[in-house]
Amino acid sequence: MARVGDEFVDLFFRWPTIVAFGVIVILYVLSAQIQKKISPLTGVRAWSVSLLSLVLLPFALSAKQPINQPRFFSPSVAFPIFLMHQPVAGNQDGVKNINLLKGIDPNEFIPPKTAPISDAFKQYESIAKGKNLVFVVMESVRRRNVGLYGYSRDTMPTFSRLANQSLVFQNAYVMQPRSSKAMAALALGIMPDPRLVPLSWEPQRLDGKDTFFVRVLNEGRRFYQGTAQPYGGDRLQDFFHAATHHVTQPVVSLETLEEDQTLPNDDLGLAQHFLRWVNENDDPFVGLLWTECAHMPYDTEAKPFGEDNLVDKYDNCLRQVDDAVGVLVEGLDKAGKLDDTLIVIFGDHGEALGEHFDRGHGSFLFEHSMCIPFIIYNPDIFRTRIDVMGRFQLKDVPATLLYLLGLPDDLNQSVNIFSKGARDKLYMSNVYQDFKLGILFDQTKFVYRPRFDRVYIYDLDADPLEKSNISHRYNKKQLDGLKHEVLTWYKYQTQYVEQNYPRKPK
Repeated sequence: MARVGDEFVDLFFRWPTIVAFGVIVILYVLSAQIQKKISPLTGVRAWSVSLLSLVLLPFALSAKQPINQPRFFSPSVAFPIFLMHQPVAGNQDGVKNINLLKGIDPNEFIPPKTAPISDAFKQYESIAKGKNLVFVVMESVRRRNVGLYGYSRDTMPTFSRLANQSLVFQNAYVMQPRSSKAMAALALGIMPDPRLVPLSWEPQRLDGKDTFFVRVLNEGRRFYQGTAQPYGGDRLQDFFHAATHHVTQPVVSLETLEEDQTLPNDDLGLAQHFLRWVNENDDPFVGLLWTECAHMPYDTEAKPFGEDNLVDKYDNCLRQVDDAVGVLVEGLDKAGKLDDTLIVIFGDHGEALGEHFDRGHGSFLFEHSMCIPFIIYNPDIFRTRIDVMGRFQLKDVPATLLYLLGLPDDLNQSVNIFSKGARDKLYMSNVYQDFKLGILFDQTKFVYRPRFDRVYIYDLDADPLEKSNISHRYNKKQLDGLKHEVLTWYKYQTQYVEQNYPRKPK
């Protein structure tokens, strides 16, 4: 999490960069000497430039390669130079500097106090009791590019139209911009492990555990899990199988859609496949539809916004995702099941489109990666738009939905969003590039990079694009206090995950 100048300092003042630069200088000098001896009259420029280009060519090709592999590129794709310099396998497992954790007692961490449910939302307790439930998890859809939230383009007209009969959440965040972390928060109602390895990679750790999906499926609902992503996405098929206590379910991915030649191989095809399944019988259901298009490299045949640049391509994909939502809603309406279905539509994390030398997701803690669009739609319950200003993370969605469904909402760390304020404190982390920890309090974002012992502070009211690091306005005692707080939370949360979801012996 840094300004551009800070990233260049981090890039150039380390031994791999210094060694590489030194090698280039030596080669430059040698080429000049050779050229002088061979033909002093022609000068050295052609030789040196050619040699330098030859040296840098492999690096340029390796930087471009991940972006051109749509199915196999690393999810950490960001500014290519930084990827070469700081590989993904760097310091992603957490705070490795033991000295930083000395004296940090996780028992000192005090979770934010839970306020009472706001009077304005008490009327919604049990209002959706017995209804079907559909999640539309919009891959990599950031709040900033959605028309409902003030974007200049009408990228998602269906989403905006549905908002007129929805709860519209204005301050929805993720804890870490990774799909696997978002899904752990949704299924378990926890702040996911701040470190690299998500529970989705070790689903056996969920055996016998209470989950949101177990609670709603115990009422007799059947379960559908589908994605338009290849191979089921980030190992999440097995995770949701475990999170439902191995309920029999269709497991749909891109390969399923490709086998069925009557369906498009995209988000629209996923929506159509789900509607077929819904119409097989009249049993109540839970659906989890995870889209694909807004994930890099943003491929779609629809191009309402042209394709002159990265933002155009991304916005085109938002329109495709929105069209899929439209197909879903229209299909449920035709089937006579729309009024009986609560539809939860949100981004699993945001996306970077070149801001701060950042592309894709998972590398930093900027607002474009952390803030997501979020609505809960039902035309029977919500006759008008209801804006919800409480600031929350995905871990709080289970408690809120259980409250609406009339079920016990005391699930792990989940807190009902209707009890939250617009400036409630949030904690966050990021594993890619170097490890990062963050706190959002009031409208101030504090980010700590333990590897370099660097801090960044942004005033989101005055600087919503996070261009000015104002850490110089804080004295050492204040900065040390913030570091101590975020490290205490980090140690608390890692311990919480390890104690409640212990690893199984191999």
